[in-house]
Amino acid sequence: MVRPGLHRTDSPSGLLESGRAAYDELGERSQRGGGRIAQGAIPVIPRDLSERYEEWHWELAYHWNPGLPTYRLTRGGETRFVKVHPVGSGIPDEANRLRWALSHYPVPELIEYGSDGDVDWLMTGALPGVDATRVNLEPSQIAVAFGEGLRRFHDAVPPDECPFWSSSADRVVVCHGDYTLPNVMMIDGRVSGYLDLGALNVADPETDFEIALTSIRFNLGDGYGDLFLAGYGR
Repeated sequence: MVRPGLHRTDSPSGLLESGRAAYDELGERSQRGGGRIAQGAIPVIPRDLSERYEEWHWELAYHWNPGLPTYRLTRGGETRFVKVHPVGSGIPDEANRLRWALSHYPVPELIEYGSDGDVDWLMTGALPGVDATRVNLEPSQIAVAFGEGLRRFHDAVPPDECPFWSSSADRVVVCHGDYTLPNVMMIDGRVSGYLDLGALNVADPETDFEIALTSIRFNLGDGYGDLFLAGYGR
């Protein structure tokens, strides 16, 4: 999988200015008190957030979906990640799910989340390992481990103990909701952690299978779906 280049800067001030430039270029700059962010524009980092983390090194880590960036912050050996998304993009829901999941799964620590009315943010700690698109394994090994990781996720918590429901199917499990290769961390050939839990919910497990198989085809190519299912035990 080819990843986009990282935009690097020494502080959030540079990202603030680049975010503003993106608004201006699209002709719909966000205004305080009800302004609307242009679709696909990189949101302006809230000033409160940028000032409190001015001493940290900021870089744009991920920008898979237009207008929904994730930044990596580092200082003195510590790493954090912060999503800065337009209001209405699901940050509060993800924070609630992450807070619940911390007691059940190896997921990032929730450090803070907030809003300035135009932009929401979610800051988490970093997990050890590397995501499954960067791991140094054969595609067949990744596919099997990916399936094993999903099985452990589904088996970890009885559905009745999860407060987030979206299905009345006959067979339900606690689904990750966005089970893709970039959203799992791996150590020693094994899934060791889970990222991006904004869609976690009790649902038909087919929901996760469909997303996972699409991710496998996109990242690994054709021919690995059966290995994934075998790793799951299906």
